[in-house]
Amino acid sequence: MLSSKQFWFLVTGRPGRLQVIVPLCAGGLMLVASFLPWLNDPLMGAYAAWRLPVDTGWQFRAAALSYGTLCLCCACYALLLACVAWRPLKGHTYLPRSYIAAGCLCLVPIVLFLFQYLCSDTRGISDLAQHKLQVLLVEQHFGYKFPRDRIFVAPFMLDVTTLTGRGALLVNQLSIGAVLPCISAWLLITHKRFSSLPARASVDHKRRACVRTIAVCALLLVIGRVTAALACEYEASVSLADGRYMQALNWLNTALILNPSLNQGAAYHIERGQALYFLAPQTPNDDSRAYLAHVYAAQKDYADGYQQLLVVWQHQRETPWVIAEMSTTLAHLAEFAERPGGSGVARPATDDTGLTWLQLLRKIAPANVYGQYMFGRTQCDLHNYALCAAQMNIVLKLGANTDIWSSAYTYIAVSEAGRGRYTLARDLLFKAVQLDPDYRNTTAREELSGLH
Repeated sequence: MLSSKQFWFLVTGRPGRLQVIVPLCAGGLMLVASFLPWLNDPLMGAYAAWRLPVDTGWQFRAAALSYGTLCLCCACYALLLACVAWRPLKGHTYLPRSYIAAGCLCLVPIVLFLFQYLCSDTRGISDLAQHKLQVLLVEQHFGYKFPRDRIFVAPFMLDVTTLTGRGALLVNQLSIGAVLPCISAWLLITHKRFSSLPARASVDHKRRACVRTIAVCALLLVIGRVTAALACEYEASVSLADGRYMQALNWLNTALILNPSLNQGAAYHIERGQALYFLAPQTPNDDSRAYLAHVYAAQKDYADGYQQLLVVWQHQRETPWVIAEMSTTLAHLAEFAERPGGSGVARPATDDTGLTWLQLLRKIAPANVYGQYMFGRTQCDLHNYALCAAQMNIVLKLGANTDIWSSAYTYIAVSEAGRGRYTLARDLLFKAVQLDPDYRNTTAREELSGLH
């Protein structure tokens, strides 16, 4: 093993060695980043860079154009710089060798990733928020605690209609793979600060100006459309606040042309519904009903909000944003008992009066893991063990969250034990314990030890 002094001499002892090592390390990090997870979906598991397609608002997605592809391109460029520094290649003088430019190039994947989930991909961030809400609601009924997120957000306080809400959700779900491009960029950009080598001769000014012009044009081409849509949305919100509803509709129509993915989010339809409601209150449509449901929800009147959304759902049964809004409303009605005045109180664990809302949730959103899980739990409490086991088997097929799997196996085991199948129940409890390496599932361990 080399001592620290020997390693430093190896790095700095020969002129130019550092110009090889720095881009080599940066390229290696970018290559590793392409295979590591970038996004942790609470329900579906981790997504590596190769499984995340690039979508900057142009409604074009291809499996070949993913964040793994971008990381690989950045890695190849950094490794090419290292190769040229080690042994110049034929035609290497035409290769831009600015380490600052290479560092900025390594930042492109993470910047596009953040831009996509914060600004352009309405459907992606909405699905992520729905999965997070379902998992948080299920975890509340486990009977044991989990570590908090980096930024604590209560289940029904998740709000992806604002930039801060989307940012908080994204911070909680980011993984290590999204950090490595930043480290690579730092290595390349700060290279000259710790390099003892003389600065390279400046490149031709015309070539530098040409590269900068191309970079600016590419940036405007990629993000300019969505940025303009955001500006139109802002103007629409200002017009709504001032009571200029027709002007707000015009701004919203323009925003939809610039970013068609807005049509897949509830926030756009609520703003549009607000304008239509005040322009023509006697002729309600789906958007105006969605706006009324939003107003009722702000007043904690979820029962009336459900009535408005039910009409919308009857017209658009397969529309994702309608299903998401209905799911959130029904989940709130299942969790809280309505009281006069609109507010609600949390239902106790022994209260099964929310079963009606859970049945509606299962019908409207069969893929909602919270509805399926809580319906099974309620059946277990009612000693309907066959139905509970069937429900929990459905839960096992709805995602890849091992904590939910562990709890589902636990209640399948409880149901089998309730039907006298103790050997099968014991095997299922062992599965539940194996899926819980952090020793959180105390229910399974207590059942396995015979305490209950």
